[in-house]
Amino acid sequence: MIKFFRDRKIKKILKRPLKSNQKDIYQFISDLKALDVSLIQTIGYLRNRVDSSLNDAKEIVLNSPSWIGEKDRFIEFNNRMQDLMIESANKVEEMEDGQVRLTFDLTKDDK
Repeated sequence: MIKFFRDRKIKKILKRPLKSNQKDIYQFISDLKALDVSLIQTIGYLRNRVDSSLNDAKEIVLNSPSWIGEKDRFIEFNNRMQDLMIESANKVEEMEDGQVRLTFDLTKDDK
């Protein structure tokens, strides 16, 4: 029953008007965090609401007063996960735009 009310409150936040100014955006982020919405979910919700790139939404959320204390841990975790994925990939390609493409052979037997 508690989850139902939490989900209703989240939906209400997601439906309310959101201006593109920093104060409103930070309030949006703060309201989601108050309902225990994760950092990743908040990034996704913000990205959809302000029609921004994933990187822009991530930077806004990580630099918001609500999440700034988690920024270093989040970046460290992402970097470690990226390193592990690169180590596990069968093929690693760096694209012209600086992005990295990883290929995994899922048919290969691990022995």
